[in-house]
Amino acid sequence: MGIVTLRRSDVSDALLAELGGFIAGRNADRAQNIGYLGDEPAGVTAELHELEGDFTFAVTRSADGGIAGTVGMEWDPEIGRAWILGPWADTPALMDDLYAAVDATVPGPIREREIFCDVTNAAVAAFAARHGFGAPKSHAILTFRRDSLAGLAPVTLPTLTPPFEGQFAALHDSAFPGTYSPAATLLAKGEPIWVEVSGTELLGYVTLKLRPEHDDAQIEYVAVHENARGKGVGGRLVAAALHLAFADDRITQMDLVTNNPVARRLYERVGFTLVQDMSSYRADVSG
Repeated sequence: MGIVTLRRSDVSDALLAELGGFIAGRNADRAQNIGYLGDEPAGVTAELHELEGDFTFAVTRSADGGIAGTVGMEWDPEIGRAWILGPWADTPALMDDLYAAVDATVPGPIREREIFCDVTNAAVAAFAARHGFGAPKSHAILTFRRDSLAGLAPVTLPTLTPPFEGQFAALHDSAFPGTYSPAATLLAKGEPIWVEVSGTELLGYVTLKLRPEHDDAQIEYVAVHENARGKGVGGRLVAAALHLAFADDRITQMDLVTNNPVARRLYERVGFTLVQDMSSYRADVSG
Protein backbone atom coordinates (compact mmCIF):
# COMPACT_ATOMS: atom_id res chain seq x y z
CA MET A 1 0.00 0.00 0.00
CA GLY A 2 1.03 3.63 -0.35
CA ILE A 3 2.53 6.03 2.16
CA VAL A 4 0.33 8.52 4.01
CA THR A 5 1.72 11.57 5.80
CA LEU A 6 -0.11 12.74 8.89
CA ARG A 7 0.46 16.08 10.61
CA ARG A 8 -0.36 16.81 14.23
CA SER A 9 -3.85 18.04 13.30
CA ASP A 10 -4.53 14.81 11.35
CA VAL A 11 -3.62 12.39 14.12
CA SER A 12 -6.47 11.01 16.22
CA ASP A 13 -6.15 9.40 19.63
CA ALA A 14 -6.94 6.05 18.03
CA LEU A 15 -4.13 6.44 15.51
CA LEU A 16 -1.66 7.49 18.21
CA ALA A 17 -2.58 4.35 20.13
CA GLU A 18 -2.07 2.25 16.99
CA LEU A 19 1.29 3.91 16.35
CA GLY A 20 2.21 3.44 19.99
CA GLY A 21 1.58 -0.29 19.76
CA PHE A 22 3.53 -0.69 16.52
CA ILE A 23 6.50 1.40 17.68
CA ALA A 24 6.65 -0.32 21.08
CA GLY A 25 6.79 -3.72 19.41
CA ARG A 26 9.67 -2.67 17.17
CA ASN A 27 11.47 -0.73 19.90
CA ALA A 28 11.47 -3.75 22.23
CA ASP A 29 14.03 -5.26 19.83
CA ARG A 30 17.36 -3.53 20.52
CA ALA A 31 18.32 -4.04 16.87
CA GLN A 32 15.39 -1.75 15.90
CA ASN A 33 15.42 0.53 18.94
CA ILE A 34 15.12 4.32 18.64
CA GLY A 35 15.97 6.08 21.88
CA TYR A 36 13.43 8.89 21.83
CA LEU A 37 10.54 6.54 22.67
CA GLY A 38 9.98 3.56 24.96
CA ASP A 39 8.98 -0.06 24.41
CA GLU A 40 5.61 -0.38 26.18
CA PRO A 41 2.48 0.40 24.11
CA ALA A 42 0.80 2.59 26.72
CA GLY A 43 4.03 4.42 27.49
CA VAL A 44 4.83 5.13 23.83
CA THR A 45 1.27 6.30 23.22
CA ALA A 46 1.57 8.72 26.15
CA GLU A 47 4.94 9.95 24.86
CA LEU A 48 3.43 10.61 21.42
CA HIS A 49 0.65 12.64 23.06
CA GLU A 50 3.33 14.63 24.91
CA LEU A 51 5.35 15.67 21.84
CA GLU A 52 5.84 19.39 22.32
CA GLY A 53 6.82 20.55 18.86
CA ASP A 54 5.08 20.29 15.52
CA PHE A 55 5.38 16.86 13.96
CA THR A 56 4.49 14.63 11.01
CA PHE A 57 4.38 10.85 10.68
CA ALA A 58 4.64 8.88 7.46
CA VAL A 59 2.81 5.56 7.65
CA THR A 60 2.46 2.62 5.31
CA ARG A 61 0.14 -0.34 5.80
CA SER A 62 0.21 -3.99 4.82
CA ALA A 63 -2.49 -5.70 2.79
CA ASP A 64 -4.38 -6.59 5.98
CA GLY A 65 -4.51 -2.91 7.01
CA GLY A 66 -1.99 -3.07 9.84
CA ILE A 67 0.91 -0.63 10.07
CA ALA A 68 3.91 -2.01 8.17
CA GLY A 69 6.31 0.88 8.64
CA THR A 70 6.54 4.40 9.98
CA VAL A 71 8.83 7.31 10.68
CA GLY A 72 8.05 10.57 12.43
CA MET A 73 9.72 13.95 12.58
CA GLU A 74 9.32 16.47 15.40
CA TRP A 75 10.94 19.87 15.00
CA ASP A 76 11.78 23.06 16.86
CA PRO A 77 12.00 26.26 14.77
CA GLU A 78 13.99 28.08 17.47
CA ILE A 79 17.01 25.82 17.12
CA GLY A 80 16.35 24.66 13.55
CA ARG A 81 16.44 20.95 14.33
CA ALA A 82 14.18 17.98 13.58
CA TRP A 83 14.34 14.73 15.53
CA ILE A 84 13.71 11.58 13.51
CA LEU A 85 11.37 9.18 15.31
CA GLY A 86 12.33 5.99 13.49
CA PRO A 87 12.46 4.74 10.83
CA TRP A 88 10.85 1.39 11.59
CA ALA A 89 10.48 -0.68 8.41
CA ASP A 90 11.63 -4.03 7.07
CA THR A 91 13.66 -2.89 4.04
CA PRO A 92 16.11 -0.08 3.33
CA ALA A 93 13.99 1.03 0.37
CA LEU A 94 10.89 1.41 2.52
CA MET A 95 12.87 3.28 5.18
CA ASP A 96 14.07 5.69 2.51
CA ASP A 97 10.61 6.18 1.03
CA LEU A 98 9.05 6.86 4.43
CA TYR A 99 11.80 9.33 5.26
CA ALA A 100 11.42 11.15 1.94
CA ALA A 101 7.68 11.51 2.54
CA VAL A 102 7.98 12.88 6.06
CA ASP A 103 11.04 15.03 5.36
CA ALA A 104 9.12 16.86 2.63
CA THR A 105 6.73 18.19 5.28
CA VAL A 106 9.41 19.81 7.45
CA PRO A 107 9.61 23.62 7.05
CA GLY A 108 12.56 24.80 4.97
CA PRO A 109 14.37 26.69 7.76
CA ILE A 110 14.63 23.46 9.79
CA ARG A 111 17.96 22.30 8.36
CA GLU A 112 19.35 19.93 11.00
CA ARG A 113 18.29 16.31 11.42
CA GLU A 114 19.07 14.07 14.40
CA ILE A 115 18.81 10.31 14.98
CA PHE A 116 19.23 8.55 18.34
CA CYS A 117 19.32 4.75 18.24
CA ASP A 118 20.65 1.67 19.98
CA VAL A 119 24.28 1.01 19.14
CA THR A 120 23.26 -2.36 17.64
CA ASN A 121 20.66 -0.86 15.27
CA ALA A 122 22.58 -1.63 12.09
CA ALA A 123 19.64 -0.83 9.81
CA VAL A 124 19.40 2.75 11.08
CA ALA A 125 23.19 3.13 11.04
CA ALA A 126 23.10 2.18 7.36
CA PHE A 127 20.17 4.56 6.83
CA ALA A 128 22.22 7.38 8.39
CA ALA A 129 25.14 6.61 6.09
CA ARG A 130 22.92 6.61 2.99
CA HIS A 131 21.53 10.02 3.87
CA GLY A 132 24.77 11.80 4.62
CA PHE A 133 24.68 11.86 8.42
CA GLY A 134 27.96 12.38 10.20
CA ALA A 135 29.92 9.85 12.22
CA PRO A 136 28.06 8.46 15.23
CA LYS A 137 28.56 9.82 18.71
CA SER A 138 28.41 7.44 21.65
CA HIS A 139 25.96 7.86 24.53
CA ALA A 140 24.96 5.82 27.56
CA ILE A 141 21.52 5.58 29.14
CA LEU A 142 21.93 5.11 32.89
CA THR A 143 19.37 4.47 35.60
CA PHE A 144 19.11 4.77 39.39
CA ARG A 145 16.36 2.86 41.21
CA ARG A 146 14.54 3.96 44.33
CA ASP A 147 15.86 1.07 46.44
CA SER A 148 19.41 2.43 46.02
CA LEU A 149 18.52 5.76 47.63
CA ALA A 150 18.97 4.53 51.21
CA GLY A 151 22.74 4.43 50.74
CA LEU A 152 22.96 8.02 49.47
CA ALA A 153 23.36 10.81 52.02
CA PRO A 154 20.74 13.59 51.66
CA VAL A 155 21.80 16.84 49.99
CA THR A 156 19.66 19.99 49.96
CA LEU A 157 20.33 22.78 47.47
CA PRO A 158 18.71 26.18 46.82
CA THR A 159 16.99 27.07 43.57
CA LEU A 160 18.33 29.62 41.11
CA THR A 161 17.66 33.27 41.96
CA PRO A 162 17.96 36.35 39.69
CA PRO A 163 21.46 37.40 40.85
CA PHE A 164 22.87 34.12 39.49
CA GLU A 165 20.90 33.92 36.23
CA GLY A 166 23.67 35.45 34.14
CA GLN A 167 26.23 32.96 35.42
CA PHE A 168 23.77 30.12 34.89
CA ALA A 169 23.13 31.17 31.29
CA ALA A 170 26.84 31.38 30.50
CA LEU A 171 27.54 27.97 32.05
CA HIS A 172 24.56 26.21 30.47
CA ASP A 173 25.09 27.52 26.96
CA SER A 174 28.80 26.70 27.04
CA ALA A 175 28.21 23.22 28.48
CA PHE A 176 25.36 22.37 26.06
CA PRO A 177 25.85 24.33 22.82
CA GLY A 178 23.02 23.79 20.36
CA THR A 179 20.85 21.96 22.87
CA TYR A 180 17.07 21.80 22.46
CA SER A 181 16.61 23.99 25.57
CA PRO A 182 19.12 26.85 25.71
CA ALA A 183 19.36 28.95 28.85
CA ALA A 184 16.83 31.51 27.64
CA THR A 185 14.25 28.75 27.17
CA LEU A 186 14.85 27.26 30.61
CA LEU A 187 14.63 30.66 32.29
CA ALA A 188 11.44 31.53 30.41
CA LYS A 189 9.77 28.32 31.60
CA GLY A 190 10.23 29.40 35.20
CA GLU A 191 10.73 25.83 36.40
CA PRO A 192 13.11 25.18 39.33
CA ILE A 193 16.83 25.02 38.65
CA TRP A 194 18.83 23.78 41.63
CA VAL A 195 22.25 25.31 42.19
CA GLU A 196 25.42 25.01 44.22
CA VAL A 197 26.88 28.41 45.06
CA SER A 198 29.80 29.78 47.04
CA GLY A 199 29.37 33.42 47.98
CA THR A 200 28.64 35.23 44.74
CA GLU A 201 29.89 32.39 42.52
CA LEU A 202 27.69 29.80 40.83
CA LEU A 203 29.53 26.48 41.00
CA GLY A 204 27.01 24.29 39.18
CA TYR A 205 23.36 23.47 38.59
CA VAL A 206 20.97 20.61 37.87
CA THR A 207 17.50 20.45 36.30
CA LEU A 208 14.90 17.70 36.59
CA LYS A 209 11.97 16.38 34.63
CA LEU A 210 9.48 14.48 36.78
CA ARG A 211 7.21 12.02 34.97
CA PRO A 212 5.06 10.40 37.66
CA GLU A 213 2.65 9.15 35.00
CA HIS A 214 5.56 6.98 33.77
CA ASP A 215 6.88 6.28 37.30
CA ASP A 216 10.20 7.91 36.49
CA ALA A 217 12.24 11.09 36.52
CA GLN A 218 15.09 12.38 34.38
CA ILE A 219 18.09 14.58 35.00
CA GLU A 220 17.86 16.84 31.98
CA TYR A 221 20.94 18.97 32.57
CA VAL A 222 23.77 19.07 35.08
CA ALA A 223 26.94 21.11 34.73
CA VAL A 224 29.80 22.25 36.96
CA HIS A 225 31.87 25.38 36.36
CA GLU A 226 35.41 24.50 35.31
CA ASN A 227 36.84 26.22 38.40
CA ALA A 228 34.78 23.97 40.68
CA ARG A 229 35.49 20.60 39.08
CA GLY A 230 37.11 17.86 41.11
CA LYS A 231 35.68 19.22 44.37
CA GLY A 232 32.60 17.03 44.75
CA VAL A 233 30.15 19.58 43.33
CA GLY A 234 28.87 17.24 40.63
CA GLY A 235 28.18 14.49 43.13
CA ARG A 236 26.25 16.87 45.38
CA LEU A 237 24.14 18.10 42.46
CA VAL A 238 23.26 14.57 41.38
CA ALA A 239 22.54 13.43 44.94
CA ALA A 240 20.27 16.41 45.52
CA ALA A 241 18.41 15.67 42.28
CA LEU A 242 17.86 12.06 43.31
CA HIS A 243 16.46 12.99 46.72
CA LEU A 244 14.22 15.63 45.14
CA ALA A 245 12.85 13.18 42.59
CA PHE A 246 12.21 10.33 45.01
CA ALA A 247 10.39 12.64 47.41
CA ASP A 248 7.49 11.88 45.05
CA ASP A 249 6.38 8.38 46.04
CA ARG A 250 5.23 7.69 42.48
CA ILE A 251 8.77 7.87 41.12
CA THR A 252 10.49 4.47 41.04
CA GLN A 253 13.59 5.27 38.98
CA MET A 254 15.62 8.10 37.50
CA ASP A 255 17.15 7.95 34.03
CA LEU A 256 19.69 10.09 32.20
CA VAL A 257 21.72 10.12 29.01
CA THR A 258 25.38 11.09 28.88
CA ASN A 259 28.07 11.18 26.21
CA ASN A 260 30.76 12.35 28.64
CA PRO A 261 33.03 9.62 30.08
CA VAL A 262 33.97 11.76 33.08
CA ALA A 263 30.30 12.45 33.86
CA ARG A 264 29.48 8.77 33.41
CA ARG A 265 32.05 7.80 36.04
CA LEU A 266 30.50 10.36 38.40
CA TYR A 267 27.02 8.93 37.89
CA GLU A 268 28.23 5.39 38.39
CA ARG A 269 29.99 6.36 41.63
CA VAL A 270 26.69 7.78 42.89
CA GLY A 271 24.93 4.52 42.04
CA PHE A 272 23.64 4.73 38.46
CA THR A 273 23.92 1.59 36.33
CA LEU A 274 24.06 1.11 32.56
CA VAL A 275 20.80 0.37 30.75
CA GLN A 276 21.70 0.84 27.10
CA ASP A 277 24.52 2.01 24.82
CA MET A 278 23.31 4.41 22.14
CA SER A 279 24.53 6.25 19.04
CA SER A 280 23.45 9.64 17.75
CA TYR A 281 23.78 10.99 14.22
CA ARG A 282 23.31 14.49 12.87
CA ALA A 283 23.05 15.90 9.36
CA ASP A 284 22.75 19.37 7.89
CA VAL A 285 20.41 19.26 4.90
CA SER A 286 21.11 22.82 3.76
CA GLY A 287 22.49 21.46 0.53
